[in-house]
Amino acid sequence: MLARLTGNEFHPNFYSEIADKSNCDRAAVKAVITAAIGCPSSSKANQMRYRLQTRGIDTTLVDNIITTATATHPWLKEHNILFNNKGVYMQWLEGEIAMKMFQAAVHYRIPMVYVHDAYAVNQKHSAKVGALMNQYREEVLEAYKPVLAI
Repeated sequence: MLARLTGNEFHPNFYSEIADKSNCDRAAVKAVITAAIGCPSSSKANQMRYRLQTRGIDTTLVDNIITTATATHPWLKEHNILFNNKGVYMQWLEGEIAMKMFQAAVHYRIPMVYVHDAYAVNQKHSAKVGALMNQYREEVLEAYKPVLAI
């Protein structure tokens, strides 16, 4: 969503690409990037590094991943995505999309469960729910783009 909001294309293998270029595990890359997006400020980066270290990702690895990510995807730095509390915005946008999805589920009488950025439904409803999710994501991103001031 951040790529879309900043007018950049999201590489379909975003985490794997960074992992390959930094010679790191994809799971470590995802953990570091997610933590950096959610980190409130660069002054809190050491706290973020410590939390990652308790998960087995040492500070050298964190720095390597951040450096590789920003070199590979310059828009992360250009739009101040890392260490700027963007995770809060992303959670808010996910919530806005979820509200639309649950309203649609009630309207269309589709049993649905929200599972971390996705919606579990019976197979017979999957195409409709997938289309609605894409539609609502675009609606929310367009509606709130000016609010985010990225």
